[in-house]
Amino acid sequence: MTLTLSRTIAVLLAALLVASLATPVVAQQEQPWDDELYERMVEMREPYNEQAPKLDLGVADSMLANERITFEVTRGGETAHFWLETDGQKRIADMGRGEHENPTLVAKTDAATIRGVATSETPSAAMASAVESGDITFTGQSAGKWTATTVFNIALGVKNLLGL
Repeated sequence: MTLTLSRTIAVLLAALLVASLATPVVAQQEQPWDDELYERMVEMREPYNEQAPKLDLGVADSMLANERITFEVTRGGETAHFWLETDGQKRIADMGRGEHENPTLVAKTDAATIRGVATSETPSAAMASAVESGDITFTGQSAGKWTATTVFNIALGVKNLLGL
């Protein structure tokens, strides 16, 4: 491994660590735009569930199975929260507004990305593409989940940095 690649990986690791520690806690407020976005997510549930077992995230494929996920969706300076519970085949078993009371993962994205997933004719493929491009990122909420998501995010960052 070259010195430049080692430094790049070290910088990525440091940035991920700082970002995970520096996330401020903000009181949940309903945003005027999140009603419409949540309705689109509800409408997307059935087609997503039909396609979810085929969703291929490579090494992170199991990352969306049997999870309780809080989505932090930003638009401008505002944040809305939605949650999903998935089954063993990555299908959405339950969903709601606000933050999940006991999430295993927190997914961060922006309103345009989640709207693109929710309105896609193939929402599972749109989800996979958004995860692979880094437009949706995950942080585990326990030591094991944090480690797994950190390794995935680093590997994805290196892959994208190298153009692979």
